[in-house]
Amino acid sequence: MKKFLTVLLSALLVAASLPLAAFAHTASEETPVIKGDYVQGEVIVCLDSGSTAPRSRSALPELLAGAEPLMTLSDSAGDADNAQLRSRQAASADTPQVLALVKDESRSTEALIAELESYPQVVFAEPNYITTNFETTATETYPDLSDLQWANSDQSSKNNPFENPKGFNIGVPDWNIPSASVDSENPVVAILDTGVDLTNPDLKDKLWTRPAGSSLPGGDHGINVSGEGSLENVVDTNGHGTHCAGIVGAAWNNMGVSGAGEKIEIMAIQRNTSISSKIQGFDYVKQACREGVNVKAVNLSWGGPGQSKALDKAIEETGKAGAIALVASGNSGWDNDISNSMASGFLNNPYAVVVDAANPTGTMSTFSDYGKRTTDIVAPGSQILSTVPMDQSVYYPEKDEAPVWYDNFEDGRTPDISFFYDAACTKPAEVTHISSGKVYEGSKSLSIDIEDAESGNVVLYSQPMDLSEKASLIENKAISIKVAAAGQEVGACALLVKNTGGEFEEVKISGGTALDGTWMNYSAALPEDTDYKSFQMKVLFAFRDITFLPDSSNPSVTPNSGTVYADAMGIGDASKMLPFDYMNGTSMATPAAAGAAALLGSQYNESGAALAARVVGSVTKYSNFANKCVSGGMVDVSQTAPYPVLNSIVDQGDTIEVDGYFFENLKSAKIGGMDAEIVTNAPEAVSATDGGKVVTLKKPEGFAGGTAEVSLTTENGEGHQSFEIGQNVNIDYFEENLPLPEDEDFYKAENKQIVGYQNQLYVLPDGLESEPSPEIWAYSIEDQKWSTLELPEALANLTGATWNGRLAVAGLTVDEKNQQVEKLWFYDGQWQEQKIEGLPLATTLVNADGTLMGVGGQYIEIDKETNQAAAAATATKDIVAIDTKAGTVSKAGELAEARVYGKVNAHENRLIISGGTDSKDEPAGNIELVTQSENGYQGMKVSLDIKEGQAFNSIANAVVKNGFMLAGPQSASEDPAAVADTYTVDPQTGMTTPYGKRIDDGILIGTGATAYHDHLYVLADSYTAPGGYIFKATAVETINPQPGEEADKKPDDNSGQTVNPENKPDNVKTGIVEDSQTAAFLCAGMLILAVAGLAAYRKKIG
Repeated sequence: MKKFLTVLLSALLVAASLPLAAFAHTASEETPVIKGDYVQGEVIVCLDSGSTAPRSRSALPELLAGAEPLMTLSDSAGDADNAQLRSRQAASADTPQVLALVKDESRSTEALIAELESYPQVVFAEPNYITTNFETTATETYPDLSDLQWANSDQSSKNNPFENPKGFNIGVPDWNIPSASVDSENPVVAILDTGVDLTNPDLKDKLWTRPAGSSLPGGDHGINVSGEGSLENVVDTNGHGTHCAGIVGAAWNNMGVSGAGEKIEIMAIQRNTSISSKIQGFDYVKQACREGVNVKAVNLSWGGPGQSKALDKAIEETGKAGAIALVASGNSGWDNDISNSMASGFLNNPYAVVVDAANPTGTMSTFSDYGKRTTDIVAPGSQILSTVPMDQSVYYPEKDEAPVWYDNFEDGRTPDISFFYDAACTKPAEVTHISSGKVYEGSKSLSIDIEDAESGNVVLYSQPMDLSEKASLIENKAISIKVAAAGQEVGACALLVKNTGGEFEEVKISGGTALDGTWMNYSAALPEDTDYKSFQMKVLFAFRDITFLPDSSNPSVTPNSGTVYADAMGIGDASKMLPFDYMNGTSMATPAAAGAAALLGSQYNESGAALAARVVGSVTKYSNFANKCVSGGMVDVSQTAPYPVLNSIVDQGDTIEVDGYFFENLKSAKIGGMDAEIVTNAPEAVSATDGGKVVTLKKPEGFAGGTAEVSLTTENGEGHQSFEIGQNVNIDYFEENLPLPEDEDFYKAENKQIVGYQNQLYVLPDGLESEPSPEIWAYSIEDQKWSTLELPEALANLTGATWNGRLAVAGLTVDEKNQQVEKLWFYDGQWQEQKIEGLPLATTLVNADGTLMGVGGQYIEIDKETNQAAAAATATKDIVAIDTKAGTVSKAGELAEARVYGKVNAHENRLIISGGTDSKDEPAGNIELVTQSENGYQGMKVSLDIKEGQAFNSIANAVVKNGFMLAGPQSASEDPAAVADTYTVDPQTGMTTPYGKRIDDGILIGTGATAYHDHLYVLADSYTAPGGYIFKATAVETINPQPGEEADKKPDDNSGQTVNPENKPDNVKTGIVEDSQTAAFLCAGMLILAVAGLAAYRKKIG
């Protein structure tokens, strides 16, 4: 039974919330989502509008003729904001465009995109990305729960669990005080989510209704663009969309919960996980705006990794029609300024507002993404009570006037319940205490000290209670236990109750995970055969440490000792369960901001861009948020004097033109922290958006250039944003700024490895989003042009090295038995396959002093009987020598730590490895220098002091004449001019030294590098660079000729290095499990690993 409780708790912690599905669903939604996934056989294209006219369809290629239009992008004459865009790329004003969906399930997405981009009608093509969510019978009357809502108005003096500072909320004037006034045109917020429960008593009278005679498709209250069910059916079976809707607009009726605005109406748009579905939702909103519907905001409580130009355009187009987008920043605890977040792709979109989450104590929610430059505002996102579908109702005994049993552990009364270590109740639980350390209601609660740091759990039994008299008066009963953890750690519980047969039976309690200092309501209907004559519970309380990791969407959750609190326990009538529940997440912060936007939009009649700026400028600033978002504050509807909002700049040499809003009564300005003169007699410049203003600033004397914060101060206060203003004259940069390929597929890979061969730089991607790549890219050093080289088969996790006069390329695919295999190919103008038995999956190739090697990777056990994987892939430390003559590998040494798909280079008999993932599929947190000795290769860690928050898996390396070089992460120097992003590494000692030149001012992501023909080349993502990418080079001394580029004189047997042929790597010959019992055990282990999110190989191969 203890094992059962542990497994049940694991399900609660992992499946319900710890990948954060429960508090905004960033890791999973209705179904698990692979990172960066997209719909197979579907592509979104941007077409010149003339190509979609009916009379021209007969002349279109077959693929385009069948395309499904998603949204028309109007020309500048039809835009609400029709001024010239001065700092953004824009389509021709004379050529309206169309976003459309192309489907062909018979071909791969890569092949579709390649063909589509060859058509002159296609402006761009991209995958149909998949995104993820960030997180009873109705009665005529139900209790008022508004005292348990802290987001909209001050609740600091109420009896609630928030402990929030006075005034820490979004400042809705006269919140929850119903008025008799009737507005002629109520503001509308579109909830682009999982749908809305139209029967929830707090929502049914707050729904937008399609006007009579409207041409809008769908139903009376919105549309279903999910592709499942009718267009009219927007019913929410998930709960996420309904919760968001209630935050925005739940009725002010002195019952249940209350939304941000009394008059706000909800437009329900049900979508699926794909970007194409969401674009259709935006098109519906745009059509509604054009018909005169007063849509002020679209709520986007979802996101994911990667960028979507199509979604960016859809947000811009809808914003021009008047409805701005409120976007969740994410729930991974990332700094979005340096991570690959979809929300960061809207940095230059004046119609998008990116929202972080705060908890009621006045600090940023632990799970919330943030970004001083790429996120805009903060809104309440922890312990948010709102509407849920009727079938997800929960019980609140504290609101029940006649519960069967209720205990809140207050003074002056003996608790009804006590706990023991055993079911017979002979050993009192010494770990429980009545405490005032943290309370849900009143002044006391029950604290549970969890002392076992290894498991992080304690199992307790309650003393039996006779509840039969009151229980007999009620047909169905429900239970509720409120749980929280000390500090901002994780608390949870799993529950069983004794039935009439004397056995403990599972209770499927609802509730996510109590983290970030919040309380969760663990509630459920009790089993019919519960023994109320001798009611007894078996409860497992758990405590976990939670750490959010750079570039990992899943937090690290580890058992530990700590304190969990329980309060407001009770049992009562299940018919009194209420359709309102707590959730946590930026998914909850975003609708709070959307509600604020609707209220501000009703008060001020202005364009979409002006409304977005007003939301960003209307904040109350807090020191906790000063470096977490652009505004440095929480959105505040009561703020009537917005701070300046800076959208873009144009560098004019000695001056810059700053474009934005709320620049009236300008008092002072700064550039890079230096006072800047406000030029009053400059020629008038036109703002890029309707209602915007441009101010000209003279660059201060001594301003060095580079990335700098521009600050404007008015009578209302200070506003700022950072921009690239040329290069810093005090910094030596890489001299060569090289061209980038135009091929869109090139930018879909998260990581790339680069290999020089025959005066070309070959770029090998980890894959194209979640799919293997059918090609690699080649950059000609001589003519500075890009081309593609088709692979003999599509491969993922591509790696390469030069060996014996050829380019060796390895990568993952699946064989005829649908099993993952690592393939090795050689290229010298033609491709030749080299079969190698036992080559680790996702290994990294390197030419180490003449021997072709595979470094790290994974092994998978195969069940001989079923021919299927018997366990999850296991990361390895192995360094293997590849014998191409024998077609085998032999173990040559070990890394200090297991690593998958790292970046490796060799200098004589020493290797360096950086990047990749570790045995838990988390970003590898170190760099290794590996040295050959009598016992083979052995690794040691290399120390590198980099700026906090950057991921080590973004570090690339290269081999030069005197050792190694590292590229990518910025050093931790406090002096901006001394910050390095390139380093040398002594191959003997591993000592790192900052290099004298910098690649770029911005932080680099997914860096790839190589040293070839006396140059160091670096490729990387960079939000600060035009187009979001850089390709640069600088002169260095390299090893010439490059090892392996010329053919060896010895036979092609790769036996130039001495290795021990008997020292076989793990699982080379023992990869087949011989007995079914062991296989079954390993299958169970694989399941646990998969549930825990530890599977090391994330790329989808099939």
